[in-house]
Order: sequence, then structure tokens, then C-alpha cells
Amino acid sequence: MQQYETETDLDFFQMLVLHTRQGFYADPIYGGNQNHGGWKAVGFAGPSSLAEAHSGTYNSLLFFAEAGTSGEKGSNV
Repeated sequence: MQQYETETDLDFFQMLVLHTRQGFYADPIYGGNQNHGGWKAVGFAGPSSLAEAHSGTYNSLLFFAEAGTSGEKGSNV
């Protein structure tokens, strides 16, 4: 989906889809993604608690692709 500078550029359906995705994949502390359902669907474990994220004991580097690769380890583009 194309990114827009502001949400005011979106028509109703595009905004509905955007907000649905945001709610499905958001951190559960914001009220969406109950029981980490969105994260589980894509294989993202996430922090077990907000305390783990604030203390710095959780990091998500495992989920980032390496620069210059197609996302597969050992593969060069």
C-alpha cells in the first residue's frame, strides 16, 4: 500500500484498512491485538510484558532483515 503524507489523503476504505492493520498488529497495551493474536499470526513473539520492554531486557533485532539481503540469511542481492 502506498504511504501518504497524512491520513486525510485516504478515502474511507483505505483508511479502514490502515486502521484495521494498525489494530491487528499494534502492541496490546494500546487496546488492539488481544492476546497477541496479530503477532502470533506472523510469528512475532514480542515482549511478554511492558516491564520487559522498559527494562531493556527485550530486543527485536532478530526480526530485522540484514542490509543488502533478500531477507534470507546468506543470500546476497
